[in-house]
Amino acid sequence: MASDGMIGNGSKVGYSATSPTTWTPLGQLLNIDGIEEARAKVDRTIHSTGKYKRSLPGMIEVSDLTLDILADPDESATNGIVQSALRTLLHDGTTVYWRIEIPIDRTQSAYKPFEFQGYVQRWKLGTPIDGAQSFNVTVAFDDASFYELYHGATAIT
Repeated sequence: MASDGMIGNGSKVGYSATSPTTWTPLGQLLNIDGIEEARAKVDRTIHSTGKYKRSLPGMIEVSDLTLDILADPDESATNGIVQSALRTLLHDGTTVYWRIEIPIDRTQSAYKPFEFQGYVQRWKLGTPIDGAQSFNVTVAFDDASFYELYHGATAIT
């Protein structure tokens, strides 16, 4: 556990359509869900050799990344422009680079980064009458690897 435990405050997500070194930050993040890898089980049971099923390790599946973001419908504002661009990525079906940074200290001076390629699979706007407008974006994994990088300074500015 880093620094006696951490809350998610300060976590960052960014994407890049052309280069994995220049990131467009997603502002006003409310929640990041879906940094998960799970290995499939491949059945290798031979029914005539006993009563227990056996398996071998299969391929690793990377879960979808779900982002909850405070909505900014003003397309002339910075956050509104980025949020509109996510909808365009959905319509175009474009696979882009994604980076998630999780702070490893309370001062948010160092981050644990993860990188992969994926596409916007779902975009959902929520406009409750008695609450904050938000939208939900689901990013589907589309890469050969899910990179866990060594911690360091933020690359999403």
